[in-house]
Formats: sequence, structure tokens, C-alpha cells
Amino acid sequence: MAAVSPAEIAIYHSWIDAYLVSAFVELFMDGLYTALIIVTILVIASIKQKRSLSDYVIYASLFLLYAMCMVHLGSWAAHIHDAFINHTGDTSTVFAFFSLASHQAIVRDVMAVAMTLVADLILVWRVFAVWGSSWKIASVPLILTLFALAFGIQYIDLATKPSNLVSLKWITDVAGIYYGSTLGNTVISTLLILLRVHSLSGTKGINRYWRFLSLVVESAALYSVILIIYMPYVTGTDFATHAPTEIVQSVVIPITVSPSLSMNPCYPLEVIYNV
Repeated sequence: MAAVSPAEIAIYHSWIDAYLVSAFVELFMDGLYTALIIVTILVIASIKQKRSLSDYVIYASLFLLYAMCMVHLGSWAAHIHDAFINHTGDTSTVFAFFSLASHQAIVRDVMAVAMTLVADLILVWRVFAVWGSSWKIASVPLILTLFALAFGIQYIDLATKPSNLVSLKWITDVAGIYYGSTLGNTVISTLLILLRVHSLSGTKGINRYWRFLSLVVESAALYSVILIIYMPYVTGTDFATHAPTEIVQSVVIPITVSPSLSMNPCYPLEVIYNV
């Protein structure tokens, strides 16, 4: 086995540190997410109005997102346990284990892409509902969603190849387009919702439903800012400085569902559509 230089050991060590920190950061973020889900359940339970089929679909989607987020966290915790407990050793040994394609890593990638897909589809449905069931308008965010899905599948496929994980060549080709598409979908969908409410009722409608709209805008803005911060990391090709990507990603995963959670049950889109 060839000797590993001190510089390489330092790089490996930075990656191992990033892996461990990211697991704790994601655990903390998922704790906040769990609290938010509990509040959402209490709000839903407190509403006595009759619910439509679309309401139940949205509720089911929110809980599906939460379940996938927990699966992502569980697979990450299992991977960390395998690396530091079951395959413990020196820095090179632990790093080599993380560099291998594993079922835990594949599960995380699948859950991340699936969560983004569900969250983006909820945004598409919002635009569709607000614009009077117009597929012509909703087609723009829908195309971006399908575009992101195509590159997300490629993202998963390439992540199963250890050589690509080490070289990071796949990052610039796929990740930038993938996250750029979902970012574009979030921004465009939010603007379309605001435009529709304003066009139907002007400033009066904006003021009337400001609580709902502020939730939509703020959650979308939070997700957009996080992605803007994340993209320079995920599209970088310098392996030595790429480790912080893992930590930032542990924030991106729970935040992915924030635009979806802003679907406040007190303000159904059908009501806004009829202002």
C-alpha cells in the first residue's frame, strides 16, 4: 500500500470531520422539523371546516416528506456508525470506507431527490390551483421539476461509482443543473402565486391574505438563499476544499420541505382563487 502524504491525511481528516459534523447538524435540523410537524398537526386538528380531497393529498405529502427526511437521517446515522465503529481505524481507513459506494449513501441520495421531487410537485400544484387549473401556466414549473428529476436520477447513478465520488468530475456536470432547476422552480412558482393573487384582487387581496403569502414567500426565500449558498460548494471541483459541502447539505435537506410546509391549512388555495 502506497504511503499517504501528510497533506492527503489533512484533506482526509477535514472530510471525516465534515461527515461527523454534518450528521449532528442534520439531527438538530430534523429536531426543529419535528417540532414544526407537531405544530402543523395541532393546527390541522384544530380546524373544524370541511376538508376536500386536495387537502388530504397535501397533508399526506407533508407527512411523506417528513418520513423521507427521517429515513435520510437514519441512513446517515447508520453510515456514520459503520465508519467509526464497525470499520474504525486510522484516518485513511475511515475515509476509504466513506469513499466506497454503499447502500446507506444510495438511500440518502434517493431520499434527497425524492424529497425535492415531492416538494417541487406541491409547488406545481399550488400554481395550478391558483391559476384556475391552468396547465399552460403550471407547465413552466412542471418542466423545471421534470428537468430536475432527470438530472437527479443521473446524480444518483453517478454517485454509485466510487471513482466519480473521488474525482468530483460529475459534480460540475450534474449537481449545478439539478439544484439550479429546483431553485428556478421555487422562485418562478412563488412569483406566479403572488402575481395571480395581485391580478385577481389587487392590493386588497394581498393585504387580506398577507399571512398566507408571507409564509409562502418567506419559506421560498429561505430555501432559495440556502441553495444559493450551497451551489458554489456543490459545483466546486477542488477536492481539498469540498468537504464543507457535507455540512451545508445537512441544512439543505430539512429546508427542502420548507416551501411545502408553508401550505397553511387555514388558507386553502381554493379560497384565495375565489377572492
